[in-house]
Amino acid sequence: EFVEWEEVYQGQFYGTLKSEIERIWDEGKRVIFDLDVQGGINLKRKFGRQAYAIFVMPPSVEILELRLKQRQTETPESIAKRISKAKQEILVADQFDKILMNENLEKACVEAEKLVFEFLKKELENVTPEKASKICGVPPETIRMLADMLVKAKAATNTCTSNFSKFYHGDIIVRSQILAFVLSGHLG
Repeated sequence: EFVEWEEVYQGQFYGTLKSEIERIWDEGKRVIFDLDVQGGINLKRKFGRQAYAIFVMPPSVEILELRLKQRQTETPESIAKRISKAKQEILVADQFDKILMNENLEKACVEAEKLVFEFLKKELENVTPEKASKICGVPPETIRMLADMLVKAKAATNTCTSNFSKFYHGDIIVRSQILAFVLSGHLG
């Protein structure tokens, strides 16, 4: 069963399995989608405030076409199809929670990450140590103890530890630290 599906281009179907979303949710994780516009609208309708939909807007259709040509990965026919579709998609951008202008890819990626982080932060503000324990398997008492230690630590220590951990251990450690920041009320 699909939670959403769409014929993006003639004969090209894409969709999202409901069972796959449920599997990820059962692991206590959040799902981030990269969908075509209609798929994004469909998921937003289905999940409402539980979903945060971001429309990535090119500075103009002309710049989008130039970018596609400069990639040199598509035929002129393929580019024409994509531009035609993009013109239609731009007309429904207001159905998304946020329109993100992609004038510069690096800046747009940073902004997208911030938007997703802020959305997740709001969701995590209601996570109790008991809920967190179900997600990570760490006993609630341990989470409270670590959160208490984090609250008492100096801010510079938390920042240095976060950057050090990300460099040496990857993002999963940083994510767990962010959860601890949220649980302790020291995230902002």
